[in-house]
Amino acid sequence: GGGHGVPAGIPVPPSSSVVAVPPPPVVSRRAYSLAIPTVSEVIVRKVLNKVRKTRNISSLRMLMSLPKGRARRSKHDDITATVVDLSGFVS
Repeated sequence: GGGHGVPAGIPVPPSSSVVAVPPPPVVSRRAYSLAIPTVSEVIVRKVLNKVRKTRNISSLRMLMSLPKGRARRSKHDDITATVVDLSGFVS
C-alpha cells in the first residue's frame, strides 16, 4: 500500500478515486423531533393522543412520562402500526 493509512501490502487505488465518506451526522433529540415523521409514527401519535384525551391527561409528554409497567399499562397497551405501500402494484 502506499499512504492513506493503509497497511503495507494492501493495494490502494489512485488518489483521484479515493473518496472520503464522512460519518453519519449525530442527530440531536431536538432535531429528531423536528424530522418528518413516517406514516406509522403519525398513526401511533394520533392513537396515543386519543388515549391521552380519553384519560384526561394534559399532554402526550405526560402520558409517555408515566413509568413503564402497571402505571402506563393502565392507560394504554403497546401500540404498533405497520404501513405497507402498495402503490408499486397499481398501474
